[in-house]
Amino acid sequence: MSNEVSPAAQLVGDLAPKLVELTDEVLFGEVWARPGLSPRDRSLITVSALVAGYRTGQMKSHLRLELSNGLTVDELVEAITHLAFYTGWPNAITGMTHLKEVLAEQLEPKELHLVQGTCHIDLYCKPEHVPEAVAKLGDFFNTHLSGQRSVAR
Repeated sequence: MSNEVSPAAQLVGDLAPKLVELTDEVLFGEVWARPGLSPRDRSLITVSALVAGYRTGQMKSHLRLELSNGLTVDELVEAITHLAFYTGWPNAITGMTHLKEVLAEQLEPKELHLVQGTCHIDLYCKPEHVPEAVAKLGDFFNTHLSGQRSVAR
């Protein structure tokens, strides 16, 4: 068993240990592990429920989980856009705003160095997000910077 403290325990472990136990063991230990749906599909259902129910408190943590479970940014944008017509515009705008904030956290350059006309950016993101981060940086450079630019992909 891991010594890592679960997100539920961090949030309410001191107040509601039974809720933490049910969250960790039943919800994430059993329900999410059932073979009927992949973690990716469960993530898509979860983001849909959170956006539809305007459950903003859990939205960012689940958006992070959904990205790590294989949903792409484009799929999440499309799902949330689709939900606007069924759950209301404010719900979709809020969902999209939270997604934008999560992406900014994952792709945000932590250091920027300009040296003799060159630019060096150190990114701190999960390895699985590196290709997307590089692509987004390439798009940024192509859109906002003039002159010769080269972005390794």
